[in-house]
Amino acid sequence: MTGFVVSGAPLLAFPGSAIVTGANKVNMSAVEADRTAFKKLSIKRFPKEGLRRTPEAQYWRKFKFPVLINENATPTCIDFSPVAPHDFAVTGGVRIQIYDSHSLKPKRVLSRFKGPAYSGRFRSDGRILVAGGEEGIVQVFDIQTRAVLRQITSHRGPVHTTSFSRDNTTIISGGDDCTLRLHDLPTGAQVGQLTGHSDYVRAAAESPSTTSLIATASYDHTVCLWDRSMPAGGVADGAAAGPASRPMMTLQHGAPVEALVFLPGGALIATAGGNTVKIWDVLGTSTLLHEFSTHQKTITSMCVEGSQSRLITGGLDGFLKVHSLADYRVTHAMKYPGPVASLALSPANEHLVVGMSLPMLSIRRRDRAEEDDLGALTRTLGPGEDIRRDPALSMRPLPAEEGEDGTGRYFARKKNVVTDQDDFLVEAHRRKRLQPYEALLKRFQYRAALDAALATRNPLVVVSLVAELLQRGGLIIALSARNDEQLEPLVQFMLRHICNPRYAPLPHRHGRPAPRPVLGVLGQSVVIDELFVSLRQQVATELGLQEQLHGMVGMLDALLEGASRNAPATASTPLPLPVPTAGPAGEAAPQGQGADEEADPEEEER
Repeated sequence: MTGFVVSGAPLLAFPGSAIVTGANKVNMSAVEADRTAFKKLSIKRFPKEGLRRTPEAQYWRKFKFPVLINENATPTCIDFSPVAPHDFAVTGGVRIQIYDSHSLKPKRVLSRFKGPAYSGRFRSDGRILVAGGEEGIVQVFDIQTRAVLRQITSHRGPVHTTSFSRDNTTIISGGDDCTLRLHDLPTGAQVGQLTGHSDYVRAAAESPSTTSLIATASYDHTVCLWDRSMPAGGVADGAAAGPASRPMMTLQHGAPVEALVFLPGGALIATAGGNTVKIWDVLGTSTLLHEFSTHQKTITSMCVEGSQSRLITGGLDGFLKVHSLADYRVTHAMKYPGPVASLALSPANEHLVVGMSLPMLSIRRRDRAEEDDLGALTRTLGPGEDIRRDPALSMRPLPAEEGEDGTGRYFARKKNVVTDQDDFLVEAHRRKRLQPYEALLKRFQYRAALDAALATRNPLVVVSLVAELLQRGGLIIALSARNDEQLEPLVQFMLRHICNPRYAPLPHRHGRPAPRPVLGVLGQSVVIDELFVSLRQQVATELGLQEQLHGMVGMLDALLEGASRNAPATASTPLPLPVPTAGPAGEAAPQGQGADEEADPEEEER
């Protein structure tokens, strides 16, 4: 109960009552105006599918800020220097570009090729680089001077794979002449030739546990392992060229093999051909241990990340997927705008570089460490620095001498001041900006509001507006008196979304049937007639599907009921005991509630 006011002074007030003064009148009028103000349309929200935020996913999401670089040709090979700061070489077209790991820009270009270059790879000291080419020449470059140190012309076809041995004195190369050749780096002489494939050799790798074991992959669907420490392995003692040899082990992959990599320890090898990756035991019985197909198209490249616990694959489906070497399951996936042709990860897991056949190069860099971010918060502004360009600096107050009038720093001053307990925070009331359909709904123009919502092509907006019109009782007004042009967007919306379970039962949720508009254009417009015929066919198809699903549910219920009755009782699943129903004192339990009474079959079926 409120008090009475005469001439602005209260005459009578009861305990717990509100005494109205001039200031309180203003406040109450503001509250009343806020209550009667137009409420914006509440867009319906549906639960999102839950995504597991695992520590693994959070780690790979730290590779942010992708830099997309348009290339002249598809990057076919990416290799990081083993020596810090881990610059990387990108082979594509008739050149090899050495990118700086800090600026992410090319700092050197090797272009001594007459045709496309392939497989530019660093030596373990990061000082020289070897690469093959379409003309069949293997070239060795000095990184600093870009000079050609060695040219090898023993191949009879394009050379697609090159690398250095672990002792840094042997060049390993393979190509379209179906051979893998070994050359001495100081002299350039051929010291071995491995001829066991019947098709192009596309990949080769040396075991990390021994320098004598080499694996080669070919388009003949096989992976061969060679022991070059034995004469039968393909290396002739003291000869200029090794004899034709047979591999010590041949693995049948079942598809043209594009990539292979030795797993940590050297006992297992992963081969990629088609959309399948297979894991082989190469030190034991050469058996297939595991295989998985997580890509939809051909896998083009693989690598093992720096911690030696994850296998990364990239394919023509545009996905890069991370697999755990413990159970070979996918722990994370990244989608790229084009087919992945090559990929590489820096030894310190700081840069992820992916080459696409668009042609385009994508470079992702991992965020700085936590201590680096804390260090950035403590430093002061340098000359010429702007707080708007450094988010870390905006987290602390600005010096007083740098707050000139009219500058960005002046308006950002005291932005992060911590309030005291007795401080009063004045909130600024901003005018709400209404959408076109909300402004029309505010003016009770229901037909125009529905047209504006349909123009957004957002089904959530249309469904939310229809729900609001149902509550206001204005849906019939919005749907009636429409010509064929105004009716066509509405029927097309129904045709697209009538079978969606999120939108179909909307009228029934409000406890009322769907209103029927006056459709005076039926039979007068060919377009509207065709749309209604399509709508009828789609509804009939959906009803037939629902009837089949109901029949299937009945069949499953009958099967489950029969299985539960015929299942023997075990110790883990004891038989249910009858529970007697207690009635009044001295009276028996009512009929139908006794312990020994059987249920009516018709009632049970119902």
